[in-house]
Amino acid sequence: MTHVRLIRKPRSAISTRLLSLVDTVACWVVCFLVVGAATVASAQPQTDTSRRLASDALAASAASADRYRIQKGDTLEITFPFASDFNQTKSVQPDGFIFLRSVGDLMVVGLTVTELQDAVKGRYVSIMRDAVVSVELKDFERPYFVAVGSVERPGKYELRGVTTVTQALAVAGGFKADAKRSKVVVFRRSPTGTGSVELRRIDVGKMLDSGDLKADLLLEPGDMVSVSKSRAPSLLTIGTLISSAGWVAVLVRR
Repeated sequence: MTHVRLIRKPRSAISTRLLSLVDTVACWVVCFLVVGAATVASAQPQTDTSRRLASDALAASAASADRYRIQKGDTLEITFPFASDFNQTKSVQPDGFIFLRSVGDLMVVGLTVTELQDAVKGRYVSIMRDAVVSVELKDFERPYFVAVGSVERPGKYELRGVTTVTQALAVAGGFKADAKRSKVVVFRRSPTGTGSVELRRIDVGKMLDSGDLKADLLLEPGDMVSVSKSRAPSLLTIGTLISSAGWVAVLVRR
């Protein structure tokens, strides 16, 4: 009987090293793939969180833009629940400042109530540890417009919601018989605070006759609507109207 014996040929040293190197590389590839997958998986929630935080920040910014901002003449009640000796009620001065007890002046015009609350807390941090502050707007300058000239009821009116020139004229009783409807002028204070006044001329008669109200200007708080008589007003008359409203007669024509 013939027996066949299989004898494994011994590996050379080079072959052994090559196989070991292949095994090592394979292990590194597997580890890289596992770590990479874990990194991607962990990064996805972080990306979603970042997007959500950015969206929340934009929403908060938009909401802040729509909030009431403190004006000159507003009355503010500042309360310290745990230090009642510092409670105070302040009116915003013509220069935009209020004087805070023990810490001095603070510019407040243009701030929201929340922003003012943080500003007050920041001022008292030097003398009060962990200050708790509450700010409440007690009284404020309500938006208004002024109607002058050849209208039935000239005067100052509260500006409620969206109001156009023609609507404002209706509130003021409409035109008088001698009104020149083609010569309605809106005086608007410059938002830059330079004291200049913008002048907008509107032909209300043409708008009403044509039924096209595209040029019907939206009023802003503090606007003055002036209706001329049939005779064109002189520069002296315009200057008198502006001075009576407390404005500086520097006009920007458009």
